[in-house]
Amino acid sequence: MENAVKLLRWKEKVISGWESLEVAGVERFSSEDGFCILGEKFTQTVDMKLGILNPDDIKIEVLGVKNLQNGHRDFRKQKLDFIEMRDGNARYACTIEPQDAGVWDYAIRVIPSNNLLPHDMDFNLVKWI
Repeated sequence: MENAVKLLRWKEKVISGWESLEVAGVERFSSEDGFCILGEKFTQTVDMKLGILNPDDIKIEVLGVKNLQNGHRDFRKQKLDFIEMRDGNARYACTIEPQDAGVWDYAIRVIPSNNLLPHDMDFNLVKWI
């Protein structure tokens, strides 16, 4: 019962603070020709204004999808780790090293995060960057 009360209070805090959650900056992969080289690492960073939320109240993920020839899709996701507070913003980052050739589309999402949630998408809040 104690965990249920903790989760309820956390959900109330996240709901009240979700609209004030704001992207302060994004450093994305960029290349003049739009290509990256297999095995060549690049860093993805996102700076967030959290308002009343804490850095561990959210999870930021890079989601990638590649259309395969058989009509299926290959999905990948990678979590950005909280790095530091900088100028009042929470900085998150991850290093990505492409392992598969092809055309990949990607997006970045922000979702609530709590160890008491049974599943990542168990809470109906998401922000797309």
